[in-house]
Amino acid sequence: MYNNPWLRNLLRECAVDILGEDSVQCVENPSIGGEDFADYLGHVPGSLFRLGCASPPGAPRLRSPEFDLDERAPAAGAKILARAAVEWPAAVEWPAAVEWPAPEKRTPR
Repeated sequence: MYNNPWLRNLLRECAVDILGEDSVQCVENPSIGGEDFADYLGHVPGSLFRLGCASPPGAPRLRSPEFDLDERAPAAGAKILARAAVEWPAAVEWPAAVEWPAPEKRTPR
């Protein structure tokens, strides 16, 4: 999966503004599991971010029918995306320094 660096940085800055530096982590070796979004990023610029919704230790895991979502998580994600949309420099073209897609990730059309 290829996250556009410019968009990744924009999302990170928005997340830090909203949640605080201590609540935003960069995952060194991320796994997207069965997420299909990676295929889209081979065709259009974008960035995928994870939204933590962890429960206390011993609580049912994410895919369990007993999982109890922390209701603050979706609201935080919506705020991050809304802030990114507002911060997006609509009058400016994509930064020329960011080549998209990455040469090694290009797929034939």
